[in-house]
Amino acid sequence: MTTARCLAPFLAAAALTAQVPSSLYIVSPWWSDDTGPEYRIVELHSHASGSQIRSTRVLRSRPCNRVVVTTVEALVPAKPETLVPPDLCAWTPAGVASEIEANRAKTRASWFSHWGHSVVSQCGGEPLVLSLRNLEEVGIPVLIRRDAPHAGPLSLEGSLLQAAFGPNDPLGSVETGARLDHQDGALEMARRILAGAFDIGLNALGDNAGWLRRGLERYRSPTAAAVVEAAMSPVLVEAEKYRFETFVLPQRDASGVVDQVELSLEINPETGKVTRAAAVGSATAHADAAIRAASQWVFHATAIPNPPLRVVIDFAPRCP
Repeated sequence: MTTARCLAPFLAAAALTAQVPSSLYIVSPWWSDDTGPEYRIVELHSHASGSQIRSTRVLRSRPCNRVVVTTVEALVPAKPETLVPPDLCAWTPAGVASEIEANRAKTRASWFSHWGHSVVSQCGGEPLVLSLRNLEEVGIPVLIRRDAPHAGPLSLEGSLLQAAFGPNDPLGSVETGARLDHQDGALEMARRILAGAFDIGLNALGDNAGWLRRGLERYRSPTAAAVVEAAMSPVLVEAEKYRFETFVLPQRDASGVVDQVELSLEINPETGKVTRAAAVGSATAHADAAIRAASQWVFHATAIPNPPLRVVIDFAPRCP
């Protein structure tokens, strides 16, 4: 295919004077086998000092199935017209869709899949909507690396984030702790989404947007890191029965496994130190961690239990 023919679908309005959008936003739903659906919204607005770029991420925090909204913004000195392709307002939905379809792969590329993309640009009167669904089978990184014309709508989100935040996307981490940063403007952003500020882009994605709306209807406030930490910390069942001089809890691993570990403890009757800890019954995912923790316990001299003592450590999350 010649360069002219390849570009033709995007330049249907090439005879018109080149126009750049006064504002735009991009909605990108993703799916992770680890945490489920999440949404990314990137906005570009004109500002007196250049451009305002805001990035928002809405996802489900695994411990308690809570909706977490993070948002961050930056002002950049560049004007919007220098941050978007000069022919953006001339792209056509049919042209972009046909080029993407021609490059669809046969299998899903990875466990973290990009399955929709809407670019809504304010180009004069009616907004221009470039909506692409079912992208999980498209080799998007390959298209972008090739600098293919049809990769334009897909690479635009990344280029705006790069302009605003550099190579380290502040919302890019998938670690639980990082998800809890940048929540200062979360409640306002949730209200904007529910009020319909991004409905054009969301509706263009069809049923894929259902989880976002349902999740935000239950959203009430940012999630404090302490809440998640407390929810994920293991507990000693019936801890009120015991008094300790030294007590530590085991660390939960990253597998997300929910289990209970029963331990049999031998205790020095004079010092209260645990001299031996062993798992009772079948081995569980957290047995080794529980044994290491219990081996450090020292019971209070006035309340040393009679050995052998059976205790249970529960690794199930406790959601508020």
